[in-house]
Amino acid sequence: MRWLQNALLAAQRKYKLTNLLLLIMRCLIIALLALAVARPHLGHWSEGGDLVILLDVSASMANDAKGKGPLQDACDKLREMGFSQSRVCVITIGHESHILSDGSPAEALRSLQQLESDYLPGGLNRALDKETLALVTSTLRPDSTLLCVSDFRQDDGSALIKTLNQSVHQIACWQVGEQRDNAFIHSINPLPDFVAGQATQFQVVLHGSTSKIAQVQVNDGSASPITVQDPLQVSLPPLPAGKHKISLSFEDDGLVFDNNLQISIHVRAAIPSLIVQKQFGYLAAVIDAAHQQLDYRNVDPARLHTEPLPEKGIIVLDSQIGNADRIIEWINNGGVCLMWSDALEQHPTLNEICSAIKAPTDLTNSGRITIEDNSSLRSLSRIELENMACLQLGPEAETLLQLGEQSLAARQAIGDGYAIVISKDLRGNDLFWTQGAAPYWLRGILRDSSALAQQPRILHAGFIINEDLTLLDQTGKEHAFIIGDSLALQPGLFSEKESQRPVVVLPNQAESSLALPRHDGMARSIKQAMPDQLGSDWSLWILVILACLCIGEGLFAAHAGRHYGHA
Repeated sequence: MRWLQNALLAAQRKYKLTNLLLLIMRCLIIALLALAVARPHLGHWSEGGDLVILLDVSASMANDAKGKGPLQDACDKLREMGFSQSRVCVITIGHESHILSDGSPAEALRSLQQLESDYLPGGLNRALDKETLALVTSTLRPDSTLLCVSDFRQDDGSALIKTLNQSVHQIACWQVGEQRDNAFIHSINPLPDFVAGQATQFQVVLHGSTSKIAQVQVNDGSASPITVQDPLQVSLPPLPAGKHKISLSFEDDGLVFDNNLQISIHVRAAIPSLIVQKQFGYLAAVIDAAHQQLDYRNVDPARLHTEPLPEKGIIVLDSQIGNADRIIEWINNGGVCLMWSDALEQHPTLNEICSAIKAPTDLTNSGRITIEDNSSLRSLSRIELENMACLQLGPEAETLLQLGEQSLAARQAIGDGYAIVISKDLRGNDLFWTQGAAPYWLRGILRDSSALAQQPRILHAGFIINEDLTLLDQTGKEHAFIIGDSLALQPGLFSEKESQRPVVVLPNQAESSLALPRHDGMARSIKQAMPDQLGSDWSLWILVILACLCIGEGLFAAHAGRHYGHA
């Protein structure tokens, strides 16, 4: 029994040791399984790794007058840091995104030299576009580190990060750039009526601090200096009739690409006009006396359908006509049509398109004419009228002449042109038409309305298009957009393909303001964005070790079972 007891004690010691070893192996299996799921990247143990860099090249990343900017600064710091990863991919995110390099660190460093902004509005979320997203995801691997580099002025990149977070090991965001002051062209005030042989001026609104002197150039002539003020008054010498290109430039300490403006103006002599009338009246007398400003011809209403209409000119309806569809199409293409208010009652189609101007039969008023403080028209404000039929206006109509609080004349934009409606009670009012200012007022609203129809269309880069639009640049290249597209064009002068109407694209205000937002959790230096070299993914090797350990544990457990079974 003593020998049996000694054998039993020895067996129990071996049994406890075997169970302890099995417990350790099984705990190690669980720990390695959890570590493999975590996919560790141990850079200080292993060289190599995979790095993908997304570089924002939108307008706000561009250089200033000194050749410095967020994009250039980021590229310099990346080259200074260098790359220890085995693979580095560099992708620019702009209007057209490109893979600059995808390979060795040396190739990536070469791709960062002489990199320029595309001067168009955007941000890193532009990478969510279908084609760009496919381009980016094709370069990503499960062990990739994604570095997003931007000034994050337009977006915080959260939508992009959410989309790509499951495709890579980790994502880092590096916000570059500083708060900078930048001057840019904010808007252009409505252009005046440019009359041939007369000096005139228009106003440009600037934002930000600029140099005290700007330069103005007419067509290809020499530049003339003008003093910068708010708003900027651009004075032009007398110009002959025709289209002219005006160039404006200034200097500032901010971005360079938004310091220039090109605009097309139409200087006109007498405007071709057509008076539809059966007999000579006040309107015809006023227009006849203004032959240097309005080049008119008469036509009988019955023959209107055979008469050529003055292209982008003026039509005065002083009599009832037949079908008005031809007139409506002509207005939509840039014409100006003046009519009495009863024409809206006589022609349902005209009443339909002039939806913001109504001529109710029971709306009358008495009192003095209200006119703006204009010396040439001041005598109109002394006229008292009684029981005058007035107009009822919607928000899209503009009052041209008031009687107290009611409107006697109004204007509404229709397509590219305008419709002007005057109260029918002014048709034969001697008190009104015999005043010296009345003819000036009528000629003024006709030419001014025609000038509004002729002036350039003003858009901003990045503007969301609300209609199908095809523009031609100055080289004749077409740029087509559909509803919902962003106007991805560099600021400059264009023209509509169909109507040939000039289009001025101004800088994107959000890009040019250079306001630098602060985003939580975003690195402000390359070291913060990438504190450690991540190296390669060890999860595969851990899985191999885990498989070997599982096999070893199974063999060891089987051996122990057979041994104790025989005992």
